[in-house]
Amino acid sequence: MRKWALTCAVIAWASCVFSQQYLTENKGQWNDKIKFKKYLNGAVVYLEKNKISVLQYDNRQWAELVQHPHKTKKSFLKAKPKEEIHEVDYHFFDIEFLGANNNPTLSGEQVSTYYMNFFLGNDASKWASNVRDFGIVRYTDLYPNVDLIVHGKGSQLKYDFVLNKGARLEDIAIRYNHIDKLVNRKDSLQIKTSVGSFFERIPLCYYEKNGELVEFDMQFDIDEDGKVTFVTTQSIPSDFDKLLIDPEVVFSTYAGNSVDNFGFTATYDNNGSLYSGGIATTPDITFNANGYYPTTPGAFSTTYSGGVEDNASYSIPCDATLNKYSADGSKLIW
Repeated sequence: MRKWALTCAVIAWASCVFSQQYLTENKGQWNDKIKFKKYLNGAVVYLEKNKISVLQYDNRQWAELVQHPHKTKKSFLKAKPKEEIHEVDYHFFDIEFLGANNNPTLSGEQVSTYYMNFFLGNDASKWASNVRDFGIVRYTDLYPNVDLIVHGKGSQLKYDFVLNKGARLEDIAIRYNHIDKLVNRKDSLQIKTSVGSFFERIPLCYYEKNGELVEFDMQFDIDEDGKVTFVTTQSIPSDFDKLLIDPEVVFSTYAGNSVDNFGFTATYDNNGSLYSGGIATTPDITFNANGYYPTTPGAFSTTYSGGVEDNASYSIPCDATLNKYSADGSKLIW
């Protein structure tokens, strides 16, 4: 009885595991431009060789579209088809690092103990095994003596510029391409797109010298061409040992998951290991199959049709999922 109760609990826990946001490496399951991918609340982030591309989507539209099949009053398999059209708005843009190294080294750190296997579409060349999640991804020498660190944990885009000895603050420059408008507010940058506004908060900053950490204020500066730089009115010694710029990009405050997982079955083997099976879908799932990738920047919409009576789950693209856990259900193995 205890084993059965634990097995049932794993079905619910499986949905939580994949809603955790980490940076997933690309081992051929996605387009070659993508080095790592991260799902956020309101956006999908693609780390590329020398820029970050973002697929922003309307979180409320997505939440209305994806409804849990278990909530239908009748069996999902017995429900009668019903023609419905549902539209989700997207906006695809990129964050360009101006004057940066075109070929920095990208490396994942804080590797996951579990691994994933991807069998996307019918093209076996796009299948990948032993794919890992990472806590952070480091762009080494994105600028001279400057590393960019992108954080995997959390529901927003968190990154740090780490300036090592000899680096220059004025080398760092960013431009948001294919957005609608950029506004410099008192406490943040406001980035407007067709889907809505999101914000890049004023960064926390400090430098280290002779073992002492000193915090200082930093502001954004935007020129007429939309180039964003970091400026401060405080005096910073040029011979610092290390300097950290620590901003955060907030895409959505609406509570919702970017990865929707629905568990349907669970069992265990003779060794006590637990297994769960179900389906999963993501806002960029139509771009995942066979390595597709958004190619047109700016605003666009995707229409999903289908549906069943009693407001059951709509006919949207899904992937089948199979997960293995430790005997006590506390550890994901694959």
